Amino acid sequence: SVPGQISIDATGGGGGSTLFRLTSPTVVTSLTYTPDLGTESFLIIDATSNAVTINLPTAVGKAGYGIYIQRTDSSVNAATIDADGSETISGDLTVSLFGEDAYLLVSDNANWVIL
Repeated sequence: SVPGQISIDATGGGGGSTLFRLTSPTVVTSLTYTPDLGTESFLIIDATSNAVTINLPTAVGKAGYGIYIQRTDSSVNAATIDADGSETISGDLTVSLFGEDAYLLVSDNANWVIL
């Protein structure tokens, strides 16, 4: 395990394959942001100054990849997670975050699923 990362593995016993590692957080304040699943799995949204949209990368070919997204402000600005193209997030094209909402999303190789 790498300092600052939490490994979640398929068996729960430490001997299985790692589904994803929770990296050090990336704070997102820009209007739009697309995370790099290879290096980012923990996003903090701060929409204090403007609306923020997280554009998820494709879930296809990413089975087991996960990302944790948390909003930390309570401003009136929108904070949205947007699936890639026609892909969904537990059946929806987008998910809105209010207050201090947080979601753990995992790819099922076709779409994103909220755990």
